[in-house]
Amino acid sequence: MLTIDELKTYLQDKAQVWERQAYMSNRSLNEDESLALVTPRPLSDEQKTELTSIQSKLLTPVKDSLNIKKSHGGLLHTELTLQIATLEAQATLPRAGVDSLLETLKDKIDADVSLQIRKNYLSMRTYQQLLILVSGNPSSLIEESSPAFEKICLITRNTPKVLFQELCSLLRHQENLLNKLDPLSPSFKIRE
Repeated sequence: MLTIDELKTYLQDKAQVWERQAYMSNRSLNEDESLALVTPRPLSDEQKTELTSIQSKLLTPVKDSLNIKKSHGGLLHTELTLQIATLEAQATLPRAGVDSLLETLKDKIDADVSLQIRKNYLSMRTYQQLLILVSGNPSSLIEESSPAFEKICLITRNTPKVLFQELCSLLRHQENLLNKLDPLSPSFKIRE
C-alpha cells in the first residue's frame, strides 16, 4: 500500500500522462480536506500526442444516435478537455469536478465561454440523469425512436425529432467551445 506522499512522488516523477490526468478527478473521503495529487509540470509533445490518441479512442461522433457521455461535445469530452487544459496551464486542481476545473482555468478562459461550458455540461447531466431514471439503465445512449427517449420527450414536452436535434445542437456547440480550450486542437485559443 502506498502513502499519499509516495503516490504524489510517483505522479510527479514517473506517472504516464494519462495517469496524471486520471488522478485529477480524485476525491478525498474527508470533505474538509483537499487532495490535490497532481503537481504542475509541462506537457511534452509526445504526451499531447498520447492524449489526442486516448481522446480519439474514447469519443464517438454523433450520427443516428448520440451518447450524451461519449459523443464529441459530451460529458466525457468536456471533462477530458478541461483536465488537459489544466495540465497544459500547469495549474493545481484543488478539488475534483468540472466547476473546480473551470475555476482553476478562470484566468485562461473567457468568463462567458466558461459559463456556457458549465451551462451546457449541466444540461447534458440533466438529460443523462433523466435517461437513467426513465430507462432504469445506466447507458447514456440516446436513440430518437427508443421508448426511454420518448418518455423524456413527454417529460420535457418535446417531440423526439425536435429534442434530438436540440441535443445534437447542444453537443456541437459544446464541441466548438471545447476546441478553443483544447491544447490538442488546431483551434486552441487559451489566454496566456
